[in-house]
Amino acid sequence: MGAERLGDLDSIHYHEVTAEPVELEDGHVEVEVYAAGLNYKDVVVTMGIVPGDERELGGAAAGIVTKVSPTVTSLEVGQREAATLCGVYLTSIYSWFDMALVSSHKTVLIHSAAGGVGIASMQLALYAGAEVFAAVGSPDKREYIKSTFGLSDDHIFNSRNTDFGDQILAATGGPRDMLDESFRVLADGGIMVEIGKKDILDRNSLAMVAFDRNISLRAVDMSHQRAPDDLIARLMARLFELLEGRHVKPINPVHIFSFTDVANAVRYLRAGKHIGKVVISDRLDPKISVPVRRAPKVVHFRDNVTYLIVGGLRGLCGALAIYLAKSGAKHLAVISRSGHSDENVRSIVKQIRALGSSIDLLTADVTRPGDFQRAFNQITFPIGGII
Repeated sequence: MGAERLGDLDSIHYHEVTAEPVELEDGHVEVEVYAAGLNYKDVVVTMGIVPGDERELGGAAAGIVTKVSPTVTSLEVGQREAATLCGVYLTSIYSWFDMALVSSHKTVLIHSAAGGVGIASMQLALYAGAEVFAAVGSPDKREYIKSTFGLSDDHIFNSRNTDFGDQILAATGGPRDMLDESFRVLADGGIMVEIGKKDILDRNSLAMVAFDRNISLRAVDMSHQRAPDDLIARLMARLFELLEGRHVKPINPVHIFSFTDVANAVRYLRAGKHIGKVVISDRLDPKISVPVRRAPKVVHFRDNVTYLIVGGLRGLCGALAIYLAKSGAKHLAVISRSGHSDENVRSIVKQIRALGSSIDLLTADVTRPGDFQRAFNQITFPIGGII
């Protein structure tokens, strides 16, 4: 599932990943998907707010195992497989127990407490015995947190304004000058776990004076491109222990949209008014079918050479550079006579780097051989192609 155009939710469609059938790799299984979970990351990637591959949305899924590789012994054909639907819990378990080291003597604040990750985090923090404060964005969400988790009004704050910082400091007995624009409220030795991407990708800075109080900032990204398999396996084992011990429950409520109505599901998620999890599913209804676009022929790029674009990153060249990065070109170089300080250019560079590609930004007049040669010599890898 992916979007054809950034910012256009109606362009979201289903498409083949490869043009030809592929052999199942060792250690992998094939699953027929019956439900797919949407995360807020799918919204911000589709809207172009955060760089990412808008062609790969809805990475969390559950279904029936249809094929297993010979090395897989823990699953078999016909078995229900819901592992990847546990993304919110894997993020929360890793954030709390590996990063924040939560325990019974800790005080914690959970932002967006009524969302999928927030509800998982609430359950885990209460299980660990921590004193929990929650920030939510509406009266309905406040009532949900009160009725579901038993938090009192003085432990629930409005995340739509900055007043909650003073309220938290008053509730925890902290001095008023502890409130920092980026860290919000942290006690000496406190830990902030950041699971969002926008501030990181925007290269936003932090006031270093806060670190004088033994404060830690730790970023967590549990997307499948970054989290190693052994970590996922360990977190899954911990999750099932918690489920079997009835220390946590599946995320509830769940808002279900049909596979034919995915654009409206993303719109609903974008509004930020929901409580719980947004899921795309038609349950086991075999009558539901959706159009699937054929995969285009793959253009293969070498990962040990640079592809040079002459003419800067404005207009068509910028779109071409992003296409190259999405198609596997690991190293790009761009030559422009006017430089690369334009805001749109910086946004394109950010997208390219977020896709895992490097880019050399060069300034030269290609009509002057000496100037061009100087820029050419700065390119990191040998040239594999020029556009």
